[in-house]
Amino acid sequence: MQEEKLLPQSVETKPLPPPHHPAPKRLHWWYLLAAMIVVVALLLFAGYLPRQRRNSAIAEAASLERDRLPIVHVTRVERAPRNLNLLLPGNITPLTETVLYARAAGYVAKRYADIGDHARSGQILAAIDTPELDQQVAQAQASLDQAHQQVTQSRADLESYRTQAELARITFERYRSLVGKGAISRQDYDQQNTAFEAAAARVRSGEANVGAAQQNARSAQANLARLTALQDFKLVRAPFDGIVTARNFDVGALVGGSGAANGELYRMAQVNRLRIFISVPQANAPDIHVGEAAAVTVAEFPGQTFSGRITRSALALDSSARTLLTEVQVENPRGILLPGMYAQVLLSNQRSAPPLLVPGDSLIADSRGLHVAVVTEDPAKAPTQRLHLAAVQVGRDYGPRIEILSGLTGSEFAVLNPGDDVDEGVEVRVRAAAGARSR
Repeated sequence: MQEEKLLPQSVETKPLPPPHHPAPKRLHWWYLLAAMIVVVALLLFAGYLPRQRRNSAIAEAASLERDRLPIVHVTRVERAPRNLNLLLPGNITPLTETVLYARAAGYVAKRYADIGDHARSGQILAAIDTPELDQQVAQAQASLDQAHQQVTQSRADLESYRTQAELARITFERYRSLVGKGAISRQDYDQQNTAFEAAAARVRSGEANVGAAQQNARSAQANLARLTALQDFKLVRAPFDGIVTARNFDVGALVGGSGAANGELYRMAQVNRLRIFISVPQANAPDIHVGEAAAVTVAEFPGQTFSGRITRSALALDSSARTLLTEVQVENPRGILLPGMYAQVLLSNQRSAPPLLVPGDSLIADSRGLHVAVVTEDPAKAPTQRLHLAAVQVGRDYGPRIEILSGLTGSEFAVLNPGDDVDEGVEVRVRAAAGARSR
């Protein structure tokens, strides 16, 4: 059995007071002070810690806001379809339209056609009474007859001169043989020689008179033909098959003369075939070819389309409007299309180099010009990229989309609704727009 070891007397513990004995009064004050300190500390921590958390959250959010990249939504730049439907306005005009004037001066005796009448080529539309012209024709006929008589007289004189010249020649030949034999004097020979030369000169003069008389006759004949042709204009005839669109005279009116009120008698138009002039924009001008089909519509006949065809173009752009004047002809056998109508012409052709298309809200217009903010990489492969402002030249505006004629290659992605933070070289986070296709 192990012996119990006793502690030294110097280190023995003193016995505690009995538990029922009250603590000293000074100890209670220390407990109260400690409790108050704990309460104050708890109150301080209760107010400081939430505030500290809020400040830390605000600082962290500010830091994230400073470091966060702007997010932009992009869509792929697409090429316009090769098949182009181009709708252009135009005015319907007759294929042939002319104004008829009074070539012969006189008074309108009869009128055979009025506005709205259909006339055939060569049909008489009006008759003009021309008394002065008739007198001029009669005078020209008399002058021609007189000229013919002068020609006849000149020819008779010429025959007489030739007979006299032949007699003078025979006499001269006789005298020439006699003078050599000494039967006659030299003086008589010289007289006969002179007489022969004078007769020959009269023959030449007679020939000239005949030529002059013939020239006068031809001149009189030409004058008579001119007046006769002018007299034929007493009858106003239709130059082609068409309709009379205007009449500017009444029976009895003086026309064609110096005192005529209006030289224009009729206006005629050929309406079995009509033509429409349209102005094609420069971007579409290279795709216009003669012979291509066109569809013509007018508001007065809804739901009805008239078949037309491109017949010619100016082959040169208007320098002010940058458009190509093009003619489209359309058949009008029933005559329901009227000249002067406003029409819409739909052209469908294949474009050799269709332009690119971008959304209309992607275009940036400022003092630097027209630009489109683009990125070059697919958003699915490169979510963070740097923007590039591409200077572009725009074409036709279709509303939701705009044609881009130059400045883009077709491999870019255009930024939708660019804001103030979109600028050259800005680093952004790229998101594909809803419905946008990736490559």
